[in-house]
Amino acid sequence: MNRIKLGSFWDDVIHMLERNELPHDFHRRAKWINAFLSYRLLVEPLDIAEYYRLGLHHRKGHYLMHGRERRFEISDRWWREREGANKQETHKRSKFASLTQDSCFWARVEEAWDWLDDVRSETDHGKLEFLLQRIRNFE
Repeated sequence: MNRIKLGSFWDDVIHMLERNELPHDFHRRAKWINAFLSYRLLVEPLDIAEYYRLGLHHRKGHYLMHGRERRFEISDRWWREREGANKQETHKRSKFASLTQDSCFWARVEEAWDWLDDVRSETDHGKLEFLLQRIRNFE
């Protein structure tokens, strides 16, 4: 299967859930949450690469605000709801164990790269300080 077909599959699943054609607790079942997470971790970096390769960030804006597919946002929400249900974990991580756990990592890198370009060309000291602070906060 390619990423387009997989995206279509997950869009169909989401539409079925919204039309109440699936069980009401479908989005809380570990099997589906983990499958959706695996899909997001594999495919979203490819979508990010395609978005920036085509230069869509120049026309629409950065991926996180203007290019992210709704299905990835829903996947994030399902994952956060699952984590909220598992509050018994006492050893919560402050950072991901690896870069592959953050499917939007490369979108954040591209955005920071643009901030660096803006810093190089900025003459207004107020805006320059703002950009430098954003870069310092980037982790």
